[in-house]
Amino acid sequence: KHPVTTVDSLKLQDFDLNLDIAKLRVDLNITLDVDVSVKNPNKVGFKYSNTTAHLNYRGQLIGEVPIIAGEISSGETKGFNLTLTVMADRLLSNSQLYSDITSGSLPLNTFLIISGK
Repeated sequence: KHPVTTVDSLKLQDFDLNLDIAKLRVDLNITLDVDVSVKNPNKVGFKYSNTTAHLNYRGQLIGEVPIIAGEISSGETKGFNLTLTVMADRLLSNSQLYSDITSGSLPLNTFLIISGK
């Protein structure tokens, strides 16, 4: 059986916004805490290789964090506490960002594939 991956929480850790009027530039730094759990429903352990968790905004990659190889025992649910820094230039270049922020909703999704035996 395939492992079951769940995003348990996504919290805003840091949000810095600076307007540089002289250079006509917006500087944005966003750091998120992401808690992910992976359940191994099998009767045997599962060894996985190095992988990366991705954060997407409207289908565009805006953040990623590496996950180091490891093992999940039989029936175990393993938690990962990840700190992800958003690639602000990619987020700010999306023309729909302003309308999403003013509506109070930012459509983010996470993507994680864990490969192993």
